[in-house]
Amino acid sequence: MENEERSVFKLAAEEQRHLDNAVIVLGDTSDLLSDVERLYDSLPHLCLFPNDVEVNDKTFAAGLSGSLASICRRQLTLGALTLFRGYGNDSQIHLRKAIETCAFAARMGKHPHMARVWIKAGSDKKAFEKFRETFTKLFPGDDPQLKILGVHYDVCSKAMHSGIFGVAHYLAQGRRTSSASSIDAFDIWTDAKLVGMFMTSLSVHLIMLRIFQRLLAAYTGHRIGPWAAEIEVVEENWRNKHEYWLPLVKAEAQR
Repeated sequence: MENEERSVFKLAAEEQRHLDNAVIVLGDTSDLLSDVERLYDSLPHLCLFPNDVEVNDKTFAAGLSGSLASICRRQLTLGALTLFRGYGNDSQIHLRKAIETCAFAARMGKHPHMARVWIKAGSDKKAFEKFRETFTKLFPGDDPQLKILGVHYDVCSKAMHSGIFGVAHYLAQGRRTSSASSIDAFDIWTDAKLVGMFMTSLSVHLIMLRIFQRLLAAYTGHRIGPWAAEIEVVEENWRNKHEYWLPLVKAEAQR
């Protein structure tokens, strides 16, 4: 069978069409993705940690937070690419992982001794059970930022599981974008949904960046100044784009 006749190659061609369309629809709004990625990339490099990581749980937890920020950055990029290719629900898997990763970092920031529990979780079954017992209540109600993340975490969890929220999009009839494919793989069918999910993902990642900022600020000194100014600019740009796109998204929701 020729490659172009195989289902995976047909699917890849449709993915590219979705990606091309996403770039056109979003226009310069997609620049926000690069802005948020840059904030993730630069923050850990601003940190200078004391040379006491072996004995100081706070230093160990802070260093680990810097590494976990890079994991969230990876999930941001993969989630956006998955969304642009036409997989809305699947993009939520990456957002959920980023949220949970950030919540772990916040938990260790509040309770530094837990960082060594986290890092040892893969050593044996007993260590993993201790990790599971220790890392609970990741989204406390008395932390406004984590409380918001908890709401989005629940939404993402519904989307990635096999209940009605996770599969309904694929059961609906008449949603294929091309008769050339027999695979109902996609669930991004309107520009409004694409924009809405993209802007929501960015807003959640900006909250996570603020959490990482508070976890690492003590180790950045005056170097945090330009970074803090940059994230304020990005947040303002996000608000402006949100206001621009809101009528489109609202119109879709009212159909």
